[in-house]
Amino acid sequence: MSYIAKQLSLAAPTEISIDPHTIYRQNTAIRTYLAVTPWSASARAIASKAVAVAAETRLDPANLANAAIDGLIRDRRELPHCLHCSDLRAMPTTESIPLNGSKA
Repeated sequence: MSYIAKQLSLAAPTEISIDPHTIYRQNTAIRTYLAVTPWSASARAIASKAVAVAAETRLDPANLANAAIDGLIRDRRELPHCLHCSDLRAMPTTESIPLNGSKA
């Protein structure tokens, strides 16, 4: 909000109060418009499977995170609120891969 206010040469609001019900309705409307399914256990399973497949040929955490993101986008799933959260950063499928790249 402060960035937009600055661009319009307006004073930045000091406090923004939005009713949680309004945010929920707006998020639902945006998901419907974009035909995206909310983040859920099934979305986590899709991301986990994408990471497992990618981990067979790649070990870089950034590549594994990108594989998870690509899988979620391909399946029209909402991305988690933070891409560095534990859901994508520490998926169990990557823990069993030794650092030397060989399979256990």
